[in-house]
Amino acid sequence: MKKDQIFWASVCLLLGCASVPLRADPAEGEDDAEATVAEPVIPARTFCAYKADSGPCRAMLKRYYFNIQTQQCEEFVYGGCEGNENQFESLEECKKICTRDYSMTASKNEKPSFCFLEEDVGICRGYFTRYFYNSQSKQCETFVYGGCFGNLNNFESLGECKATCDQDALKDDKTQLDPVHNDSLTPQPTKIIRSLNKNLRKGSIRPLLPRRRAGEKKKYYISSLPR
Repeated sequence: MKKDQIFWASVCLLLGCASVPLRADPAEGEDDAEATVAEPVIPARTFCAYKADSGPCRAMLKRYYFNIQTQQCEEFVYGGCEGNENQFESLEECKKICTRDYSMTASKNEKPSFCFLEEDVGICRGYFTRYFYNSQSKQCETFVYGGCFGNLNNFESLGECKATCDQDALKDDKTQLDPVHNDSLTPQPTKIIRSLNKNLRKGSIRPLLPRRRAGEKKKYYISSLPR
């Protein structure tokens, strides 16, 4: 009897000890989930996603690079040789080339600079149908996007591509479908109606009188009224 009690007590202790490391802090689990779930970031250009590279030389030059994590242009020290394309002499140049918001608002009358970039599938191997503005054909076309990186000449819909890079096409579409500014869609008076209105003004239209049939004689009647 005592052996059985000792056995079950040992089992309970083992189970109790084993359950401790299996427990997890709910807060830690939520943090891990938030850390792993993140929307893919598409840089303005592929090299804007490169890390800051000071190069092998030992100069101390002030440069700027685009930080893909913070989505901002930041300062770093450049050695003076080699490195990569993600290094700019001024903050303004860095923003102009690598910041999407800057490219969109720099000039409302001109296309953003990234509209003139070629389609870039990126480094991943996904298969997503996207749209890009072809500066050669001057229209939005489809291409296959790999799913990550690439450049900003990458749109999920044809409408978004036209609204950003091909506004002239949108104006043409609006003109064709706008009945207020498009005379071809507005009902126009026919020639018959215009001719009718013209004759009415001249007084050339008179009421029609009944015509006599062929061979029909005129009929007379005697009026008994005094003259």
